[in-house]
Amino acid sequence: MTPFKKPRLIYNDDSCTLRFVPPPHTVERISLAVDYLKGTQVDWFCWCVADQTAMSWPSKVIENAYDLRARGLADYTTAGAATDLMLSLHRQGVDYLPMLIRRVHAGGLKFFASFRMNDTHVKSEPNSIMASDFWKQHQHDRLWEATDAKGYYNAALDYSHAAVRNHYRAGVNEVATEYDVDGIELDFTRSPYLFQPSEAWRKRDILTGFIQNIRNDLERLGAKRRRPLTLILRIPCAERALRMAGIDADRWIRDRLTPALVISELVLDCNQDIERWRTLCRRKGVWLYPSLEVSAAANNANWLSILHNPDAPSHGFGVQSTPAELARLQRAAAQNLLAQKPDGLYLFNFPCRLVEGANLMHRDTGAFRQLTAVLRQVGSMRTLARQDKRYTFYRDLPIWVEANRPRRFHQTIPFAIRGRDVRDADVTLRFRQIAVRNPHAYGPKRQNPIVQPGLLTYYLNDREIPASRLRKRRAPAGRIPSGFRLRAHEIVEVRISGRELCDDENTLAFEIPHYPGDRDPYVYIYELEAEVQHR
Repeated sequence: MTPFKKPRLIYNDDSCTLRFVPPPHTVERISLAVDYLKGTQVDWFCWCVADQTAMSWPSKVIENAYDLRARGLADYTTAGAATDLMLSLHRQGVDYLPMLIRRVHAGGLKFFASFRMNDTHVKSEPNSIMASDFWKQHQHDRLWEATDAKGYYNAALDYSHAAVRNHYRAGVNEVATEYDVDGIELDFTRSPYLFQPSEAWRKRDILTGFIQNIRNDLERLGAKRRRPLTLILRIPCAERALRMAGIDADRWIRDRLTPALVISELVLDCNQDIERWRTLCRRKGVWLYPSLEVSAAANNANWLSILHNPDAPSHGFGVQSTPAELARLQRAAAQNLLAQKPDGLYLFNFPCRLVEGANLMHRDTGAFRQLTAVLRQVGSMRTLARQDKRYTFYRDLPIWVEANRPRRFHQTIPFAIRGRDVRDADVTLRFRQIAVRNPHAYGPKRQNPIVQPGLLTYYLNDREIPASRLRKRRAPAGRIPSGFRLRAHEIVEVRISGRELCDDENTLAFEIPHYPGDRDPYVYIYELEAEVQHR
């Protein structure tokens, strides 16, 4: 087990806070990446330094972004070099990283250098600094078998090959040796493809051996400097993703390859159940940290990777939220996770919402404070209590409702809301509904997308919701927040007391309770949300 105190929040910054800094670029401005964390519940600070390229330090053992920029290769951001404080200081002969680490330590935080273990960002763009010479020279090692997201993930490299593993290991060892870090994070969620998918599970021992080698390297370095180096492992937690990646997570826990395991669904899923992981980790004395992401889970079925469907979200779609909405969503997901008693939470890429795009850190201090206030709240149930929250349940939607089908057959949406403080709150359940032509009807018919009054019966936890409690309003045609494009449709709201909810799983169900006629529509339900407001 790590000699450090168990953290409440582990916080990952992909180095964006120093990539979007308006000039002037001075060493004093390095503190921008850290100072706003003062007084929050963050205890461990992970700073992304590399994928297959050293993005955030002047490496001598793998290609680094500074040299690639000097050759004229471009950043993938719109701002590019003009706002990159790290690059500006490098051109002044200053390595910012030691000063950043000292600033983190002065704030009472532990510093971890984070490595993305197979990131596929902008790899196929020949003028991108993400497409290093190493990557270009190892095209034969690419995961060409991967078809997800129209081949987006086939840019990852195959860990079957020693050259690929050694490339990463060299970068990890250089940072651990040259800088005063408290440990290393290996992030296997960006991207969770490490072998050809059909070979991944039978090659899982290769990856386990790679982790063991890095852990042994860190133990030797820690012994040499007489201060231990801690290893964090961040992995996807869906069983299919683990098998397709060759990640033998059960063995990693059983062999205690890390004192702190981070699990992620890659999106913010308010229905996430961590019981299996909590039991495994507790049994072996491994700390467990479920991950809070910055985009809510939405239906993104893999067939969208093959078929072009303009009515459905693209593979790279992320649910868009305002700062106020994101703050409520983060609090909701945090409460649902903390109620399941993990050792703490992990926040991934949170700074992207602070500095990318509108650059709230430098241009909208009100929205910046609104978002960063979350960092003082999501570390415990006590500080989350009686804070307004928004729970989203988009992942398994839409569902469709057809005449005469009992609600238990695919017409019920399970949704989890945990925490006793909900009992004293006002709750608004909200969803979208639209009528579409019955696919089995004969002959031409134009279907009105607005659901006929009285057609549907609605149930909350198996109790019928009286029609008088339903509030409906029309919404225009266009993209909805979860990414689907709809015709004109309705938004339906049901206002209830928190006492009408169960402290865990609840259900919202739908029926059209009559024998079907050939002109009865199918009714599609999108975007269930629960808005929890405390008086």
